[in-house]
Amino acid sequence: NYCSDGTLRVGYKQQYASMLQFDVSSIPSDATITEAHLEIYAKGWSGTDTTFQAFRILRSTVPCQATWNRSQIGNLWATPGCENTTLDRLGTAESSVITGGINRWYSFDLTNLTQAWVSGAVANNGVLLRCISPYADATFYFVSAQDAAIASRPKLVISYQAGTAPLNTPTPTRTQIPTATPTATATLVGPTSTPTRTSTATPTATVTLPGPTATATPTYT
Repeated sequence: NYCSDGTLRVGYKQQYASMLQFDVSSIPSDATITEAHLEIYAKGWSGTDTTFQAFRILRSTVPCQATWNRSQIGNLWATPGCENTTLDRLGTAESSVITGGINRWYSFDLTNLTQAWVSGAVANNGVLLRCISPYADATFYFVSAQDAAIASRPKLVISYQAGTAPLNTPTPTRTQIPTATPTATATLVGPTSTPTRTSTATPTATVTLPGPTATATPTYT
């Protein structure tokens, strides 16, 4: 487990993956999520671009207990590395990103998934980031929630409307979950090629998200 590591490693023939989890409980359960993006900053790489995908995790997880073989103490992945698409994670990605070098942000669209988390339709077990190709040597190093560079830590940026709003409601509230407050959890999953190696880094961070307010008049925050 790499819960306190400052780096999220993803790639190298799918031998490295990262798990991130955000606390969205401050958003009202009846809110309408109009936009939500996971943003991560790439600070290092192996020198080759690739495509990464974000998947909804199905199995209950505790990021600071997760490893390549288990989602938490006493709860093994059905397939090591969170690879079972029936019990561990969905087989269809929520979002995909084609990389273009480092020292820049990458954004994954998690609007539908965040809506399901907020409404309680699905359990918030976080997302798994993994490389799309089992043959690509490309490896990326993203800033985790434990990195010293606070401004570069992972963030979930959400736009939402509280409750039922009139059709002429102005631009919805856009809230960026602060990364300075610990709330994003990230878990680096290690290589599977050698059974003796376990790699699952899980930086944790807790985020406080200001809740929107609404009055009887058509004024929305």
